[in-house]
Amino acid sequence: MKNRAIFLKMCVAFLFVLSVVRGVVAEPAKKKLQIFILAGQSNMVGHSYYITIPTLLTAKEPEVRELANLVFKKDAKISRAVVEDLIATRMKRDEINKSLRAKKIEGADKIATAQGEVKKLQAQCDAKMQKIKDTFVVSKQVYITSIADGNRGSGPLTVGYGGNRDKIGPEFGFGLSLAQKLDAPILIIKTSWGGKSLNYNFRPPSAGPYKLNEKEQTAKNAADISKNASLNWRMMNEAVHNVLKDLKKHHPAYDAKVGHDMAGFVWFQGFNDQFSDEFRNN
Repeated sequence: MKNRAIFLKMCVAFLFVLSVVRGVVAEPAKKKLQIFILAGQSNMVGHSYYITIPTLLTAKEPEVRELANLVFKKDAKISRAVVEDLIATRMKRDEINKSLRAKKIEGADKIATAQGEVKKLQAQCDAKMQKIKDTFVVSKQVYITSIADGNRGSGPLTVGYGGNRDKIGPEFGFGLSLAQKLDAPILIIKTSWGGKSLNYNFRPPSAGPYKLNEKEQTAKNAADISKNASLNWRMMNEAVHNVLKDLKKHHPAYDAKVGHDMAGFVWFQGFNDQFSDEFRNN
């Protein structure tokens, strides 16, 4: 009887240990942080206003409607009519402002009334824009650290990382699409400045030294032209390395013990390169 009691205790202890071990094994393994660098000129900066995105909801093409499902929250109450209402409010505001600038509204009382109406309409515009903004996905998997000309920011991927806080660039759709494909934390490092070329501003060392054309050779600032070649390449590298110094700051899911992968690089696009002699011969 005594041996049986000891045996039962051993079985209970074994089952307890087994359950603990199984619990440990069941925990999902942490994945490396996947880092993607986005770089380029104005089209990478991004000048698409997010208020235009709800128009996707009325598209006939199924792939476009799928894109709408990707960028909006599942419980979002949004429609094209909401955007049209915002546009109508803006038009009323702009029409009154136009009349005020053209001095078509005269008299202190009428001017004050018009200015008050503009202020009221602006408040309505702000509220309606915020209502639209609140319908967009804020990713928990994808984070971004972005330089888009003067608009700089870091945080979970959502709208507002384009040319200003009301705009988007390629990063929004790119990051959300990656999240569907990768089972890992994702960090986008975006460095973009409008009006720049790959041939001169973003020129990589592998392309060799920049060669001044005939006009540049005779310019008074020829030395500065040579000095500033690859400037945005250097700025891009500086920005990327600053992020790599403290990845935990830029993505909460980063684990230094697991590490990271430099998973990809995207350049978009080369409009300004069409004007260089070197481009035509490449």
